[in-house]
Amino acid sequence: MNMSANIFMRKAVCALLPRQIMLSRRLHDGTLVGGPNRAGYGGRGAFVFGDHIEPEFAALDRILRRGDVLIDVGANSGIYTMKGARIVGEEGLVLSLEPNPDLLAVLKRNVGRNRLHNVRLRGLAAANECHEFPLYENDNKPNSFSLVSPGDAISSFSILAVDLDSLVRWEGIKRIDLIKIDAEGAEDRVIAGASRIIREHQPAIIAEVALGGLSVIPVGYRSFLLPGSPNVPGSPNQLLLPVGHRLITTTADLGWVEDSKLGTA
Repeated sequence: MNMSANIFMRKAVCALLPRQIMLSRRLHDGTLVGGPNRAGYGGRGAFVFGDHIEPEFAALDRILRRGDVLIDVGANSGIYTMKGARIVGEEGLVLSLEPNPDLLAVLKRNVGRNRLHNVRLRGLAAANECHEFPLYENDNKPNSFSLVSPGDAISSFSILAVDLDSLVRWEGIKRIDLIKIDAEGAEDRVIAGASRIIREHQPAIIAEVALGGLSVIPVGYRSFLLPGSPNVPGSPNQLLLPVGHRLITTTADLGWVEDSKLGTA
């Protein structure tokens, strides 16, 4: 069965199954991912697309290496967290942030099912300061919840956010190799709160830009994206790399091209 037919079949399964069912899928590396059969809870995307849910996710074993440290901002059900944890191994670490209590429970369940011991789960958002913020329930889909609201009539609940510079210091982490950011429009805030670790550790950064949340890139970084075609949509993310990073020479192999539309901070 080709990929298109497989995706169509899995979408049909999601439509037919009850919403309370937990969907599960095993990735190519053996990672078991799951989540509720409800829009925005991370189960459907993983079940339907698997390793191909995002181009950057499919190439994660090219981006991360054994012993690396990944910060997963906006972890959702944990697909990046779990695959990343397998790649970096026991010598490495994944610091996984998810402020939504419902998704944090799904994330915890997935980490437990995969018996991962190199993951630290934190029920926090990332921002440019340590503070209480409303988390807006955009579209009533947890994967769209954000510190940024598109309108005045959006319900919200209170969560705690932290700047990554402070969090890394509290955690006693001595290296950062990759920061993945899925903050639904608040990506600039996350970058602003990570200025010290970006300056000192020069990590690669995968940042979602589909909602226009990233307006500038850190000084000394270059921005790469995967362009779309008439039949294949482009990636919702950009890969930010410091000048001289080992991955710059392989971006062409990975399919990314340099993007010059973003200025530097």
